[in-house]
Amino acid sequence: MQELVSLFAKLSCPFCTKAKQMLIDNNMPFEEIVLGQDATTVSLRAVSGRARVPQVFIGAISAAARIWSSTCC
Repeated sequence: MQELVSLFAKLSCPFCTKAKQMLIDNNMPFEEIVLGQDATTVSLRAVSGRARVPQVFIGAISAAARIWSSTCC
């Protein structure tokens, strides 16, 4: 079973566009949550502790946290 993927993004963010394209290129279905339309930075901070984008979540875990835990110690 494939894990659920969520992308928090802003329309004007070039890094968000790159993250979205990476998910598309890797055939990873995802939900795009656009700040200012679908959610606010307050919501994003409540979920992740940060308000910067892009943020990709795989399952309930931040992709950044997965990368860190796989390379740490």
